[in-house]
Amino acid sequence: MDWLIQLRDYQTGIGALIGFMGVIVTLVVNGILARRQSERAAKLAQRQATDQIARERTVLRTALQAETEVVIGYLDFDLENMKKAKETYSSYDLRMDYPTTVHDRHIDRLGLLTLEQAKRVAMANAHLHAAPSEIRWLKRSTQEHEGHIRGEHQYIISIPASILEDAIDAWRTLRDVIEHELKELQKPDE
Repeated sequence: MDWLIQLRDYQTGIGALIGFMGVIVTLVVNGILARRQSERAAKLAQRQATDQIARERTVLRTALQAETEVVIGYLDFDLENMKKAKETYSSYDLRMDYPTTVHDRHIDRLGLLTLEQAKRVAMANAHLHAAPSEIRWLKRSTQEHEGHIRGEHQYIISIPASILEDAIDAWRTLRDVIEHELKELQKPDE
């Protein structure tokens, strides 16, 4: 029992040592808990960012699909009217300002799409913008044979009856290409 008497002499030091160890254990446990909480918060933030990107991708894809369907509607309208003009041997004033507002305003966001989807959008837009040049080339190639052809407006090309068949073929091909790109764009993400 001598050791109990000696222990009483050091009780303040022993109490301080036990208290200090308690503080150390508390700090270690709090550090572990804080790290876990930080990891959970980082995972949540990552998931929210991924979800936000997925929502933006879906919205962009839907808007581009809708715009492409509108363009196809315009192309169908022009195809029908060119066929009618061909039947009556009339020229046809072809509009060249198809709506590409969504594409033009969100060109910087095409990176949200998959690579394949972005390629499809770019291909459809490239074909749509190249079409006026093809029609103008058809006109110029017949100009020397037919003499004077009515002038062009920036957004309207007057197609003479003599090249309407070629113009119809070009527009049908354009429509088919854009429709194909739309179908590819509508496929789910891979």
